[in-house]
Amino acid sequence: MIIKPLLSLVGLTAPTKNLWANTTNVFIGDYQNIGFSSQQLLDNKIVQSQTSTAEGGPNWLEHLTGCGVDTGTTSPLDCNIQLWDFAFAGADIGTKYTPRHKYFTVPLVNQTQQFLTYAQPALSNITTPESTLASFWIGTNDIFDTATSTVPFKTLYTNMIATLFASMQTIHDAGYRNFLIMNLAPLDKTPKNVLKRHPLPNTNMVNQFNSILASQASKFQQQNPDSNVALFDTNTFLNGVLKNPAPYAYGGVLLV
Repeated sequence: MIIKPLLSLVGLTAPTKNLWANTTNVFIGDYQNIGFSSQQLLDNKIVQSQTSTAEGGPNWLEHLTGCGVDTGTTSPLDCNIQLWDFAFAGADIGTKYTPRHKYFTVPLVNQTQQFLTYAQPALSNITTPESTLASFWIGTNDIFDTATSTVPFKTLYTNMIATLFASMQTIHDAGYRNFLIMNLAPLDKTPKNVLKRHPLPNTNMVNQFNSILASQASKFQQQNPDSNVALFDTNTFLNGVLKNPAPYAYGGVLLV
């Protein structure tokens, strides 16, 4: 199967800046500007610079697709693998569990509905759902924001992740069949956490979240046998990088 376009609805990476935004914090995806026309979306271009993403350069999706990695502007329509990124930095799964970080932050549950309402009508003319990969990487903000919650973590994580998959179900029901889910990185080993006697989130919290995510991903696959569901173990991979950083270092700097 050849996966050509890549649709991203995630909460970890920063939103792609666009040319028609003319004021601070106005993106396709801004909570204050949730709607957009088909023409605005198709005319939109990825802006690549040191300030265009939270990474200070191309984010993981841009590297994965090769779309928008060059300095300057790129139309997704000109990419061999088109990237339509509806992620928003600071997003959590939903306000049922955590408040929005900023008044303009778009939670995941709103990202999916925004896509179906405004983007899908435009993209349906140039892409096909069955040849599109829909990627989801969410949970980093959620696990930090609920680290001191009085609700048992197993209950909280189970409910949050169930909401994630309910949102994914709406994407499936719109015709999309290929899904990539990324689990949590080793957030217990962030620079700040390794200096703490009692880090939050700790290893057990991260592992529990990832275990529940894997279980519900398997359930989602069983409930939708017409789909291809891939869960990438980000945690194991990055823990391996931390244990053996030499192959990933450049000029004495670890690149992850």
